[in-house]
Amino acid sequence: MLQVRGKGNLAGQRRPSPKFTNKPCNPSSPNQISSAMPHQGVRECLQDGAVHRRWRFVVGCWYYTAHLWYCDANNQNQWFDMDSNTVMLKIPPVMDILCLDDGNGWTRRSKVGSQVR
Repeated sequence: MLQVRGKGNLAGQRRPSPKFTNKPCNPSSPNQISSAMPHQGVRECLQDGAVHRRWRFVVGCWYYTAHLWYCDANNQNQWFDMDSNTVMLKIPPVMDILCLDDGNGWTRRSKVGSQVR
């Protein structure tokens, strides 16, 4: 689960107000600082039987905007790799760089972003 202090959980928000925005990664921006809780939420959608040894993150994409979406473990648009060493969410190279932006809040917790591999 992704959390921002003072903002509650980013997971579970309702459409049409997505909490994930495609914009250039800026680690200095307090709006792009979140914390990942991989023991909650992220693993709930893992259905690969550890064959690929990666987590599938529960979001989908529509016109370069990531929305919180239903979980479809067979949908490659929902596959993200979590690098636990850098706390980065990495997405397949078919997608542009995706940053997490909670809109206007801030926190001093772990930075979470993503990079094209």
